[in-house]
Amino acid sequence: MQIKALLVIDAQNGIIYFKDFTRELHKIENVIQKFKSRNEPVIFIKQIDENKNSPLYKTQVEMTYMNL
Repeated sequence: MQIKALLVIDAQNGIIYFKDFTRELHKIENVIQKFKSRNEPVIFIKQIDENKNSPLYKTQVEMTYMNL
């Protein structure tokens, strides 16, 4: 039996400050929706930075993590 799962790594709103990731985010969203429509697992992993100036700072990330 083959089990499929989607692993989404660091798809956080903090990265959009570096360039326009609209196309990439759209592709990610489409793949996530395909997996969800087939009741296949989607696993999200995020980096949390301890540097307060980072867009991935732990409290900033909690507030801006993609809601997919």
